[in-house]
Amino acid sequence: MARGSAAEELSAFLLRERAAVIRSWQRELRTAALRPDDFESALAPLVDELAHMLADANEPARLFAERLAGRGAAQYRRQARLRDVEREIGVLLPAILRVWATRRGELPVEVALLLGAITHEAVVRVSREYARAAEAAEAQCRLASVQRAFARLSEVVLVLDRRGAVAMVAGPSQVLLGRSAAELIGQPGRGPALQALRTGREVPPERVRVRNAKSGEERMCETRAFPLTEADRVVGAVEILRDISRELHHDEELRRADRELTALHARLLRRAHGQAMAELATATASALNNELNAVSMSLSLVHQELPHPGDAVARHLYAVEQAVQRSAALLARLQQLAARQPNAAPRAVSLNDMLMEALDLVRPELTTSVARKAVRVDARLGEVTPVLAQPSELRELLCSLIIEARDVMVKGGVLNATTRAERDGTSLILTHPLGAELPSDPFAAATERSVTLAAARDRARRWGGDLVAESRGGRMTLRLTLPAAPAAARPTPSGSRPALRRARRILIVDDDAGNRETLSELLGLSGHEVVTADSGKAALETTEKTERAFDVALVDLAMPDMNGVELARRLRAADPALRIALVTGWEPSAVDGQGEAGVIDAIFRKPIDLPAILRFLDGDTEGKNVPFDAQPPSSAL
Repeated sequence: MARGSAAEELSAFLLRERAAVIRSWQRELRTAALRPDDFESALAPLVDELAHMLADANEPARLFAERLAGRGAAQYRRQARLRDVEREIGVLLPAILRVWATRRGELPVEVALLLGAITHEAVVRVSREYARAAEAAEAQCRLASVQRAFARLSEVVLVLDRRGAVAMVAGPSQVLLGRSAAELIGQPGRGPALQALRTGREVPPERVRVRNAKSGEERMCETRAFPLTEADRVVGAVEILRDISRELHHDEELRRADRELTALHARLLRRAHGQAMAELATATASALNNELNAVSMSLSLVHQELPHPGDAVARHLYAVEQAVQRSAALLARLQQLAARQPNAAPRAVSLNDMLMEALDLVRPELTTSVARKAVRVDARLGEVTPVLAQPSELRELLCSLIIEARDVMVKGGVLNATTRAERDGTSLILTHPLGAELPSDPFAAATERSVTLAAARDRARRWGGDLVAESRGGRMTLRLTLPAAPAAARPTPSGSRPALRRARRILIVDDDAGNRETLSELLGLSGHEVVTADSGKAALETTEKTERAFDVALVDLAMPDMNGVELARRLRAADPALRIALVTGWEPSAVDGQGEAGVIDAIFRKPIDLPAILRFLDGDTEGKNVPFDAQPPSSAL
């Protein structure tokens, strides 16, 4: 679908479903605890304008952003939070997605990209206007403080008589001019005062360089003069000399700080947007890989049932296969682009230290908020062993969890943070009161908080851990579990694995029923005995109850109760002879750091290459995605 057609289709949809989109937008605002009545009244014209811009304008995203440009500054003047101002616009995307899904089903990719670009441009523009207003207010506040400070400083006052000689001196003349009052009295006056004396008019302020007669130091001063009159006659003049060197220096510092603040805000916006888009792209690509895997395996079943299809059927099957391959290649490139760079491997870190660093970073956010009561953190650190994680990402994850907890504690209170040792690692338990009812699935709701929790859970699972949320009695508990870091590299013991042989008995572990059953049927048609399990817990129970050992376990990486790496460790501990392969829709570089030599033998990326899996089952390690480690499994024999 071309860009023009996507814009036309979205415009037609907004015009047709105008009322539903407005209701959905209002619902999203209330769900996000936003009640901007003035904004709700403007939703209808905004939807209409967006629809017309999509139909008529070449750059609808930019025009729609300009339409909303003044909202950021207006909301800042109303003391609204930047987060809430951004969310007013940001919830437009889930609002339209909800209506589209209800009316038309799946959203086309081109329409989704166009809608995302429009929403992003609008949020960025509103955020920029808000930031500019905040920065201008801050700069004005600083400038006023500087001016008040300088107003308390003494100025040098020179009074000239009618002949133009200095008759009186007040102020720190010794400091500024290097001459005392006694030395100046009787001396000829300066230029501005003489001008006021001759003309009888006030001389406007001007800047002059003044040199200290003793030290030779030069300072920038502001001088102004006005005549002294008596009975309509000019009888003298007054000159006021004020040192403005420090003021000019502070002005320059303010301008430099303003430039740095503007640049920092721009970088933060780019980083936040880039990270959100990368997380969204990675998660979406993984989900689409699961769907492509189901299509690919179904095509394999069709080939089994129709070994000699007719020409027309063969052409159609070939077209579908090519589409699956092209889509898989496109998703692979998308995942590679969205992967974090550099891809630092997890290492042993102290969860206690990371928690204290995160608390130090977010402490101002917990105690200085104007819109809510302060949040106090009660941290209780247990005796725990190092965990396996990437330090900077773990620190960022902990900060995001603490800030999200603060956001729902609208009445303030105590956030309890406890670390404790677990059987296979260490857990962090965050408990806090809830400001609103938690959705049934806090990781899947269409809210910003749910997106943050889901991203944190995905990151924990990549390290071999997990994140679980539970709501009970008006309180919410988040349990972050991370695996224990190995004390040292553990090489596979020589002779602990028998020689590779053709696998007969296969264990498939996948929480997706379609993928699990289709792969089971394919391997069954290939002559293998297949047993399936829908979770890590079920797989462990199956291996404990079975009388005959399995030859190979094909384990999905992302499962709700236990991820594939943790399950592989437990299976390997129970049966060193078992060959284990991970099956995942994630980019392989995102999970490379989770493997250990002798634990995982191979990794297969969805959509699955069935011939490669069959070669792996036959003991061949030269197929696609094999081996997982740097050396083939046979080298450990």
